[in-house]
Amino acid sequence: MRSVAFFALVPVLAMAAAFFVSALCEELGWSAYAVDALRERCGALGTTLIVGVVWAVWHWPALLQAHRALSWIAWWSLATVAARVIMAAGAVVIAVTWKAGRARPDGPAAGAWSPQMRE
Repeated sequence: MRSVAFFALVPVLAMAAAFFVSALCEELGWSAYAVDALRERCGALGTTLIVGVVWAVWHWPALLQAHRALSWIAWWSLATVAARVIMAAGAVVIAVTWKAGRARPDGPAAGAWSPQMRE
């Protein structure tokens, strides 16, 4: 009986891994493609806001298909853009302290940093 439960869990874990990898690739794609080009034209805050808004709008069809209310989507979009601004500000603080020699990222997390933080 345990082997049946284990084999039922394998596809769930495989799907979770696939979703994680696809989300990671999506974020790395935004960082590598859109952020560098936009940062030169719009600065750090402008880039963060533009990418946040585009990312939120990109997910509207899925939210509408999930029958979310328009007010829910609007607040979710605002929270998404705000979270992106907070994450960008945190990344800047980490990069500044790293360059100043006070912090040094090691291990797998260091590879997940966006390219502009590794200059």
